[in-house]
Amino acid sequence: MPTFDSISVTGDAAINGHLQVLGGTTLQDLNTQNQTIQQSLNVNGSQTIAGHLQVNGSATVLQHLGAGQSLSANENVVAGSKLLSLGVPAVPPVSAAPSGVNFYNATNSGQPGLVLKGTDGNNYVLFIDLSSGTPTIGIHRV
Repeated sequence: MPTFDSISVTGDAAINGHLQVLGGTTLQDLNTQNQTIQQSLNVNGSQTIAGHLQVNGSATVLQHLGAGQSLSANENVVAGSKLLSLGVPAVPPVSAAPSGVNFYNATNSGQPGLVLKGTDGNNYVLFIDLSSGTPTIGIHRV
């Protein structure tokens, strides 16, 4: 196999097998059908993915993660301080029925809902309770 100290391609290059880079590499425009990265992918600027991005391990975004429509998770979405909704709710044009808040003095780690940290440092889950027939907010410690 030939060895080169440097190579310059001024036009197009087709690689029918594998391209292995043992040191660092800088790519300005990479157009590929499928790309597998065995270790780490560091993007210093912007990266546009027209199809799907699948991460089998962990992914860390240090600044901003934008989703054009929906962001979904099979299990949990964890926010360090706030989970913010930018939509402004509207009050329905009907009279409100009396309701309240129910605190359940029991723990249920599997209860789905919105988890918030209390001033005591414990986590609490908020959920909509319809057990009485009237919607109320249910709260219990996780």
